[in-house]
Amino acid sequence: MELNKVSQRVKLITKVTSSRWFKLGLTVAAGLALSLILYPAAWNLALGGLLEKVVPTPIYNAVHELRHLWGIPCH
Repeated sequence: MELNKVSQRVKLITKVTSSRWFKLGLTVAAGLALSLILYPAAWNLALGGLLEKVVPTPIYNAVHELRHLWGIPCH
């Protein structure tokens, strides 16, 4: 009986993760996350300075320094 429940859950998860909408959502989320790392100043400007207030300062500064290490100009 328990194996049957597990089998049904696996089938459901497989069905959900193979849907086009799920894949589109993952692609959009990945793109937004990447743009947040590559262009944090643009996001901060678009959000009216909210990003600096919401994200802890050490994390915001770490992303800034990571961009320096990657050679991405930010000043």
